[in-house]
Amino acid sequence: MKANSIIESIESLKDKPYALPIYSLTVVGLSLLFVFGRMDICLMNIIVAILAVLIPYKFYKEKNIKKVFYAGVIALLLIALIGTGYHIHIIYSQESMVIVSDNMEGELEPLYGDADTAFQGTVRIKEDIDVDQVFINLTFQSTIDPFEEEVESYPLEYVPEENIYRNNSIVTGEEMMFNHHFSMNYSDGNETYWEETERAFGPVTLSRGNTFVSIILLITVAPFISFSLLIGLLWWLKRMKSSKNVGTDELEKKDSELDYYCDSCGSDLTPDSKECPGCGELIED
Repeated sequence: MKANSIIESIESLKDKPYALPIYSLTVVGLSLLFVFGRMDICLMNIIVAILAVLIPYKFYKEKNIKKVFYAGVIALLLIALIGTGYHIHIIYSQESMVIVSDNMEGELEPLYGDADTAFQGTVRIKEDIDVDQVFINLTFQSTIDPFEEEVESYPLEYVPEENIYRNNSIVTGEEMMFNHHFSMNYSDGNETYWEETERAFGPVTLSRGNTFVSIILLITVAPFISFSLLIGLLWWLKRMKSSKNVGTDELEKKDSELDYYCDSCGSDLTPDSKECPGCGELIED
């Protein structure tokens, strides 16, 4: 009984004036679980767009496509603002950054700077292996076009006194934010292997304002494109279903308006007639 009343309350929400904020906040609440879970941003963008459509349309049974669209737009804007603020907090609250793999660990310092800052990359090899080359690979992302990436590799030199690999002259030359990882080439007998660390975000040469613009573009454009495509598909499916229903209704209406008459004497018949009232002729189905 309680389950039925909950379902009825949910379905009746679409008639309330505050339905749109409820739809939007539900989408935001579920989506932030993925944002704070630091899910892969491409996968997160797709999931958020799907939730922005399915929650109003399926969960709340809202069949008005305009309301689904408005609720989704509001939700995506809120998610973008909250997600951007969260990512900026993560980036600028870092005190140090160390990234590791099976056989190496290292860092790029300082964490923050400007376009002329000379960052220092340091890598320590964990095991006694035959290392040929060690690099820092930076994946640059422009402020103007955050989807455009450029990868540059900087070789590190071995410092035997400290048993580390280092490069003290990594300069970005312009304001950018970038990911980086370390990679090395090492030999094991006749085999040669490449190994990479996981990616880390930073250091950053952008101001917070430019970082905000860059990140919000990165996490806004893709979900809105996916969301628009889903809304378009939903509108098309509803239109096709509506056209089909109209066609069926018209056919049934015309069928009911057809005249029934006896082939022998021409007397009027009804669809349920078993015999002709004029001549008594049996009516075949």
